[in-house]
Amino acid sequence: MSSLSKRSYRDRKTGELKLSKKWYGQYADEFGKIVRKPLSGNKTAAHEMLNEIVKRVELARVGIVNPFEAHQRKPLSAHLADWKASLEAAGRTAKYVGMKVMRAETVFSKAEFNYLPDISASKVETVIAKMKKNPRFGTQTANHYLAAVKQFSRWLVRDRRCSDSPLAHMSGGNVRLDRRHERRDATDAELSVLFDHLRGAGVRSKLSGEDRERLYRTAVLTGIRASELASLTPESFSFDHSPTVTVEAIHSKNRRADTLPLHPDLVACLSPWLATKKPGERLWPGKWAQHTRAGKILRPDMQAAREAWIGATATEKEHMYRLNSDFLKPVDREGKVLDFHSLRHTFISRMVRAGVNPKDAQTLARHSVITLTMDRYAHVDRKDVAAALSMVPSLPSAGYAAGPKLAQIRASNGHREIVGESAAKESTTREDQPQTLKKTAVERTGEPLKAEGKGFEPLIGTGPISVFKTDAFDRSATPPMS
Repeated sequence: MSSLSKRSYRDRKTGELKLSKKWYGQYADEFGKIVRKPLSGNKTAAHEMLNEIVKRVELARVGIVNPFEAHQRKPLSAHLADWKASLEAAGRTAKYVGMKVMRAETVFSKAEFNYLPDISASKVETVIAKMKKNPRFGTQTANHYLAAVKQFSRWLVRDRRCSDSPLAHMSGGNVRLDRRHERRDATDAELSVLFDHLRGAGVRSKLSGEDRERLYRTAVLTGIRASELASLTPESFSFDHSPTVTVEAIHSKNRRADTLPLHPDLVACLSPWLATKKPGERLWPGKWAQHTRAGKILRPDMQAAREAWIGATATEKEHMYRLNSDFLKPVDREGKVLDFHSLRHTFISRMVRAGVNPKDAQTLARHSVITLTMDRYAHVDRKDVAAALSMVPSLPSAGYAAGPKLAQIRASNGHREIVGESAAKESTTREDQPQTLKKTAVERTGEPLKAEGKGFEPLIGTGPISVFKTDAFDRSATPPMS
């Protein structure tokens, strides 16, 4: 039997007998024990609450129970604390855990969620929409916050704290329509100027100029992230028959050990230097890679190299042209950023330009999906697209003179090479129009030809680079030569 009543009590000050403000429900639980529980000050509401309790008790007596009832009564803050502990137990970094939990807590706090049943997709959507009104809160950031709350809700299901995720159907916005921080890749010309400058540069962040040069070269030729580079020791490298570098699982972003092949130029650059290092010694020690500080070490080097490059001009016209260019600028005129992570973009873009198989590029970039490699990290310009189109065979002749065989024009390793009939024609053009060739070379490379006819040195410094470069489009700053 169940009943509804008010409790009587005596006022301590006046001694008067009074009735409680709340109605109390009395019922027998599934074990037959009499329970008296405060419900509500409203009698109708208290009656409905008591009926619901009695209904649950009767279902429990026949073995029908809600397995999530205890979790539903638990405060949401307690669930978030358990989720944080679960992430830490899974080996996630403190930065990752803190960022995920902070984002989920922010959304839940603004939505005024206190318990699991409060979580609503429409409220989450409304909260994130309001947060996006902040000029600094873009679509990409909104997607990160949504991903955090969805990850939390999936964990609730996996941990048997609720039957399903109320946020599973939600999707993020299109970041391409609201890109706030778009990176670009560095050209070979920019890298050459930067490396030349570093050979005589002083110490920064406890790293000498030569050590920073090796650091940047390693980033460009391996695509290894800043935090992973900071973890490397001499034992990470193997220069046997097939040279490799290994990033241990504890330092890898994907939390698995990654062994990557090394470019021959990088082997030649690092092997003598590594022989001078002590076993177990960090190659690039310090806190330069912590909390996204890597950009703070690269930016001053870029600025100093750019200033030296601008100053090394013979004419005022050339000086002004370089001064107004985007060469080695942290942010170009299109708003694209050149920072430390851009060196990883450069690694992938150079592979794509060299014609590396997309699946191989994905593997070397250590991306889970190929779309991330090709859409986000690979950067191509109009010259690259034109070179790709030139690989398409000509159509059969239809009564008009066929042009040069486009299939004979190919792009290789950032160089434009012309073979066959086109090569012969180009050779004639070079002899007949030396000034035109000189101008074309400047337009393609962004730098005047040296006296002996050579262009920029290659990335590692093993020989001259062809003046027919395809990766300096719209970024060099030397005025055309008349």
